[in-house]
Amino acid sequence: MRDTAVVPTTGRKKWHLDAVFVKVNGERACLWRALDQDGDVLDILLLPGAM
Repeated sequence: MRDTAVVPTTGRKKWHLDAVFVKVNGERACLWRALDQDGDVLDILLLPGAM
């Protein structure tokens, strides 16, 4: 289970998803990143064997 943080609801935060294909140990994978409006990484997800 992951810990969650309480985020104030005043003002809207903007974020977007970024995806890039990378090779890890010679295998192709898709790296997804969630970035906030300041460019800080919120979360990442690496999917091995993606397309």
